[in-house]
Amino acid sequence: MERIIDPKTCCQVSLVARDIEKIAQRYAELFGVEMPEILHIPPVEEAQTLYRGMPSMTQARLCVFDMGQVCLEIMEPDEFDSSWKEALGDKEVAFHHIGFVVEDLDKAVAYFAAHGCPERHRGHYPVGNTYLLPDSIDQYGILFNLKYEPGNN
Repeated sequence: MERIIDPKTCCQVSLVARDIEKIAQRYAELFGVEMPEILHIPPVEEAQTLYRGMPSMTQARLCVFDMGQVCLEIMEPDEFDSSWKEALGDKEVAFHHIGFVVEDLDKAVAYFAAHGCPERHRGHYPVGNTYLLPDSIDQYGILFNLKYEPGNN
């Protein structure tokens, strides 16, 4: 049987929040740790962000809690269209995705597309990493974040 995602590469659980400071502070208190630094997604010129096949100007804010093998990522969407904004809807906080590192992003994307999960959201980071979310909710009940990190595989 061919493996598309290695379950041992689970690296991330992600929430989206209307007020990142408020939700991150709740988790910091729960975990008994300092609230992590809040960062911004790079601009579209760097991130080449696509949402449902179209460029998106989104520059969501995010912070990350280190939880060992898995990190908790909290994202605050801005006013531009994005998977984050769509998932949040009118809620204060919502689940967004579970992330896995993949060795072959093209193979994973082709697998999901062949199984009715077209590309939903994609972006790149200046260090060369790519993230891609297939629209997998109908087939799997959740979104996956496929993280491709050249040199870390």
